[in-house]
Amino acid sequence: MAIDLTNTADGARWVTGQLVDDHNTRDSNEIPWNGSAGDDRGFARLDTVTMENGSSKSALRTHPKWVPDGTIKGFFPWVTAPDNAVFTAQIGFLDGASASDGAEFWVFEHHRENGTHVWNPVLRRQKGYTGELLDVKADLTHLSGEDVFLELRVDAAGRSTQDWAAWVDPKIESQLETDTPMETGTMPVTLELSRVDCRDSDEEDRLFAPDGDEPYVLALALFVDGRSIDVVEAYLNNNYDAAGARLRGGGRHGTHGNLGQGNVHGGDSFPVPDETGTFRDRMSPVIPAIASGAQTDADPKSVARAALIVVLLEQDNTSTQAVEAGYRKLRTELKSEIEEKVREVAEQVAENSSNDEIEFTEQDGNDIADNIKGKVTDTVKKRTLDRFDLFGIVNPDDFIGTEFEVWTFDDIQQNEPQSFRMEFRSDTAHYVLNGNARTE
Repeated sequence: MAIDLTNTADGARWVTGQLVDDHNTRDSNEIPWNGSAGDDRGFARLDTVTMENGSSKSALRTHPKWVPDGTIKGFFPWVTAPDNAVFTAQIGFLDGASASDGAEFWVFEHHRENGTHVWNPVLRRQKGYTGELLDVKADLTHLSGEDVFLELRVDAAGRSTQDWAAWVDPKIESQLETDTPMETGTMPVTLELSRVDCRDSDEEDRLFAPDGDEPYVLALALFVDGRSIDVVEAYLNNNYDAAGARLRGGGRHGTHGNLGQGNVHGGDSFPVPDETGTFRDRMSPVIPAIASGAQTDADPKSVARAALIVVLLEQDNTSTQAVEAGYRKLRTELKSEIEEKVREVAEQVAENSSNDEIEFTEQDGNDIADNIKGKVTDTVKKRTLDRFDLFGIVNPDDFIGTEFEVWTFDDIQQNEPQSFRMEFRSDTAHYVLNGNARTE
């Protein structure tokens, strides 16, 4: 069942201010719901209005504070996200907002991980006064069945003059309830770490370290596919923010103790708990954007990619809270850097395509995979030490290794299950993690 955000907007907390950086504000005001449209602090209202395309709509109006770099943020009540959850809406301006220099529309998801408040951007769109509304969609499948609240935000793109920004029919719904092209040919995918084999433990000396190792993993599942790349929006409308990635993982999969095994010595073998090493999602081919009558040889199933990123560590004296904080930062930064690479490839595709077709080829998918692997290696093995406070607060001796596996949509569909093994080595430890990628 869809959750209509216009029905809960009166229970949202509405805050305006002037941005001093990407997220922080000064001179903030908490404003009332359905306040005056002449309030220079900004306003949030539900009105039936004429939109910039001439249509009459019931719209959630969110005007930023009337200052340069003004913003408005609406923090909606907690809800339980449905299975395969997505956010959908139309965004645009009221008719007559020709003096606006545009605005930026954001959606953030907020949830809790082990009692800690976590928030992540899931949608960011720049919109000018063009005479057309823009359909937007944000993936929330990683929060399906969980308690979550959304933050809808609009930033002035410089001046706030006539930033009569509005959201039409904003809601959270199940992806399976929609019939958008993004769902065409979707396939359920499971990426699974199934077993750990310890060849040599880090604390192998049974006399001086009789308790052995307490290994744990930081695991992330990554998807770059038709659900994260809106080909029409990215290429035909030159909106490369519509090309991105979904990254799954976090507090639900834990850190310390999440392999469920202590006292590990060389020769030991044990299964990986489902809640730690099993990731389920749906993949979609990356469908080329083809003009009427054009032909393409591109195979959309060879472009979409799923990947599994695993960091293996040995527990020492670092607190669980500190490790999880570093893990959240790693996940956020890694997603941002991967999406930057995906957008670079998307722009290259557009430059190399004709006016008749936007052809995303298997080689483009390979370029994305190579870029992702490079980012994973660079970020996790090297830059993490300094940037993410992960191995700055974890004894570097406890870092055993990081590995990465990637598959195409076609690999999993035609040849499932795809078995794999990841080897992790440090100066003193050697582990093998086994798993598979499959449909189900």
